[in-house]
Amino acid sequence: MQTIQRLTISIPNFYTTPESMALLKGIAEHVDVNTGPRPSPEQLTHYLEETDALIIGIKEYIYPDVFPSKLRTRWLGTLSIGVDHIDLDACEERGLQVINTPAANASSVAEYTIASMLSMVKKMWTCNKAVREGTKRKGVHPFPRDLSAMTVGLLGAGPIAYKVARWLTAMDVTVKAWTYRPDAHQEFDALGVRWVESPEELCRQVNILSVHLPATPKTKGMIDLPFLNHRAQRPFYLVNTSRADLIAPQTIKQALAQDLLDAVALDVFHDEDRLEDLPVERCLLSPHLAGVTTDSLARMSVALAERLVAQIRQDLQRP
Repeated sequence: MQTIQRLTISIPNFYTTPESMALLKGIAEHVDVNTGPRPSPEQLTHYLEETDALIIGIKEYIYPDVFPSKLRTRWLGTLSIGVDHIDLDACEERGLQVINTPAANASSVAEYTIASMLSMVKKMWTCNKAVREGTKRKGVHPFPRDLSAMTVGLLGAGPIAYKVARWLTAMDVTVKAWTYRPDAHQEFDALGVRWVESPEELCRQVNILSVHLPATPKTKGMIDLPFLNHRAQRPFYLVNTSRADLIAPQTIKQALAQDLLDAVALDVFHDEDRLEDLPVERCLLSPHLAGVTTDSLARMSVALAERLVAQIRQDLQRP
């Protein structure tokens, strides 16, 4: 069996499993694992110069300025669903193939998304505060609602959105969705999901808007104050476990102040967002952790190893 000479794992928190390491060692004569801090741009340049295959994470940026004059790396694996930290055009120009893990943590993000919805609808943090402060039921007004009484809207129709839709419909929740190509997602039809004609119309018809789109020039800043002004239902909640760029900067703070949102759950943020200005009782925040669990990282490491090894073997067999 043909092998490559060297494969480098550049991120110290790769969460290797015996299965993933066995796969990688089966395709490379040497597997180097970075045991220090996350690599600097200069270290990434060195890796790209010295190794045949490189594994990075979501915080390693592969842009033209990190490429060495003599590129050795042919395969770039990223422990992530998204690839917006990689200049795909620059990689293609240099013959560098990019392999990601498009669905490995879909269940984790979907669980987090629904947990966020339940936390907001059931007013979990308000209930906790009421008990601790001794106000009990008087401290929770108006009372919580049932998720099954809500209509949930999904912006996007990828693997995560599908998991959310499948579990929500099993809970008797009405689910509507929008995507650029609904005809390419018939699996949603089988769940009873109703398609709407535009993101704005989706916003108008639902109680909870959950964002599941990639960050692209088309989607950047899609959710702003004019967009949220289309909402016509009460209560109205927003969940974003996708990318911060989908929401225009400062939109959340302004929407809460203008009562366009009852509450919001955010797993991603803009650098310029002043989180201390967001009211604690109406904002559920997490540090881009929706898809990061001990279980999902183990699944992702195996999935990435499988996909990377399969691609390398396929390429090595070519004449």
